[in-house]
Amino acid sequence: MIKIGTALFEACEELERERGISKDVLIASLCDAMVAAYKKHMHVKEAANIEAILDEQTGEIGVFSTKVVVKTVEDPDMEISLEEAQEIDDEVEIDDEVKIEVTPDQFGRIAAQSAKQVITQRIRDAERNNILNEFLEKKGTLTTGIIQRVENRNVIVNIGKTDAIMPQREQIPREYYKPGNRIRVFVLNVKETNRLPQVIVSHAHAEIVRELFELE
Repeated sequence: MIKIGTALFEACEELERERGISKDVLIASLCDAMVAAYKKHMHVKEAANIEAILDEQTGEIGVFSTKVVVKTVEDPDMEISLEEAQEIDDEVEIDDEVKIEVTPDQFGRIAAQSAKQVITQRIRDAERNNILNEFLEKKGTLTTGIIQRVENRNVIVNIGKTDAIMPQREQIPREYYKPGNRIRVFVLNVKETNRLPQVIVSHAHAEIVRELFELE
């Protein structure tokens, strides 16, 4: 088993509180990452009986192989003799299953890297999903943003947790969009991407015109 300490669990609990990412999901993802790292390290593609187990009490994680106890071993990857199994647990019998730790030596650095990568990716996934859900609710409504810049005739507008795109066709002709100015926009569409969701807004939508007339 590899000692990874309690700091990881504290970080998981903090993410659960602050960003709504379940600690159980993080731990399961970490274990999956450990198994994937083990398979890569050991150059094996298929290993259905391999799993990673994390002990929250001790702060240790290890890779284990589950094998069936048999009289005669025909598949060493999946089976273990009764004599060998009883060295691990003297109460096992034929057809029982035993878990054998197979954590490679010098695997601690890989475990640490896996933990960091999993947590980082989960944070990104959670942020993307939170933004996606928030703006899916805002789709078809008016909101206020701040003009950031103009890129390739598109106006980039910050509308809270993300920057939205206002294509040229959704701009008012001859209107000057100055960075830093506040602007009312209509949320046209929200597209899911591999990174942050892409939000499309309009300043020429009929709802904007209607609101301007109401203000007048």
